[in-house]
Amino acid sequence: MGMLFWSVPSSAGPCFPAWIWVDEVARYTAGRSPLLDVAVVRASFEVAAKPDVNVDPRLQLAIAGQESGFGTRGPCPAVNNAWGVLEGGRCRPFRTWVEATRWVTAFLGRCYVNFADRNCTVNDRPRRTIAEIGELWCQSGCGNWVANVTGFYESYKGNAGDLLYRGTCCGDCNRNGAVDIADLVHLVNVALWYNVPFCPSAEMYVPDQEITVDEIITAINEAQWGCL
Repeated sequence: MGMLFWSVPSSAGPCFPAWIWVDEVARYTAGRSPLLDVAVVRASFEVAAKPDVNVDPRLQLAIAGQESGFGTRGPCPAVNNAWGVLEGGRCRPFRTWVEATRWVTAFLGRCYVNFADRNCTVNDRPRRTIAEIGELWCQSGCGNWVANVTGFYESYKGNAGDLLYRGTCCGDCNRNGAVDIADLVHLVNVALWYNVPFCPSAEMYVPDQEITVDEIITAINEAQWGCL
């Protein structure tokens, strides 16, 4: 399994939010959340990237924050469920937090945001905003549901006014849909002032026509985990 790089400043753009997730969830839960796990974060990114899911992986974590304090309160975390997902009126059980994260991420993409699976009887149409999702997801005590989920989502540098789709990789200099070794070598060469074309998509901080160490670290994270 991989590791997160921690030196990216908190003012970073939204290209790779996993380190922001970890920072925010750790701060909110004093490090007690079961979602603070490399395998869990990776699982969410891997599932979110599937063509038939195609959902922003930050969405499921924002919902977990509202429903259970990121798996730290309520009855459902006892069965690896941080999202308040019910089955037969009880918390739906999952064997592991990785399994739960994969299921919830896929469910949000297929049955809500994209409505790609017409067998999703819980829904009748695409729901592409947090408010629309909340109309079905939250069954009781919903007065602050949308505001709270939106607040968590925005704290991970998500823009709640956007559709909740995945986007592109900031470090994808060669525009092949992912950050690969060629992209990373290119960014290092730009940073060292070698004679290679500038990669404007990777300039996520100060628009100064320079690539910084922090921007390279963000691209490395994108290569390792996936990107938005």
